[in-house]
Amino acid sequence: GETWMGPRLLPIISALKDTLTFFLVTWTCTLAAAHAYYNLQMREEPTPFYAALMQVVRLGIFGDFDLFEFEGLDTTYKLNGEEWEPVDPDPGPNYVNCRLSQ
Repeated sequence: GETWMGPRLLPIISALKDTLTFFLVTWTCTLAAAHAYYNLQMREEPTPFYAALMQVVRLGIFGDFDLFEFEGLDTTYKLNGEEWEPVDPDPGPNYVNCRLSQ
C-alpha cells in the first residue's frame, strides 16, 4: 500500500468499526417497527412492504411524518382565495391502531 495513505485511514476505519453496533441496533429496531406497521396493513401502494418501510423510516430515522399519512389517509387541498390550504381528513378505521403503534 501507499505509506502516505495508511496512517490517515487507520483512525477513520477504527471509528467506522465502532459505529457498526449503533447501526445494527438502529436498523433492527426500524425493521421491527416496519414489521408491526406492515401487519396493521394501513398502506398498500406501491407495495405493502415498501410502504411500511418508508413510513417507519420517515418516522423513526428522519422524524418526518404526518399522522394522517401514517394512518393511510391522504391530505386533500382546498382553494381559499388564491392559496391552496391543506384539509385534514376525518379519522379513519385505523385511527386507534395508528395512535397506539407510535
